[in-house]
Amino acid sequence: MQKKEICIGHVAKTHGLNGAFSIKLHTPNKIFEMLLDIKSVYLGEDKLKLKVIKIEPNSNKFLRVITQQISDRDSAKRILRKRIFLKIGEHTAIDEEFKKLQKYIGYSIIDQKTGLVGEIIEIDNNRPQPIFLVDTKKNEIYVPNVNSLITEIIDKEKKIFMNLPEGLTEICVR
Repeated sequence: MQKKEICIGHVAKTHGLNGAFSIKLHTPNKIFEMLLDIKSVYLGEDKLKLKVIKIEPNSNKFLRVITQQISDRDSAKRILRKRIFLKIGEHTAIDEEFKKLQKYIGYSIIDQKTGLVGEIIEIDNNRPQPIFLVDTKKNEIYVPNVNSLITEIIDKEKKIFMNLPEGLTEICVR
């Protein structure tokens, strides 16, 4: 089943009395500038649509937002820690960027020394260096997406060959 939305972050704090709040972004810096043009976001698991009146950077990981639906401090406090989503199809440039970032989901990681490690099930791009979450059938492990560790990528076969440091698969268990 294809995802219908993209989680971009969560409500981290409120600002003032007019319902302004900050979204702590869970996105790579590359997408930050694109988010300054969004006109609506979706709140929480119910995906309640919020029409954006004003959005501005509050740092490189926070956006300060004022919406039509949240107009006072108490309303803003009630949405603290709720996740914020974008609907796929409403922001095509952002959709394309996320699609590129998630390209390797479903690829197999193969270590040159030990062989098949597992399949990439998630990619965490909310870091200076992205990290693959790999299902090894026994457990889930984190594998850094570092160019110096990747020896070959075969897109046609969905395989990434890596030269992983010894013990990495034992240490980086989720």
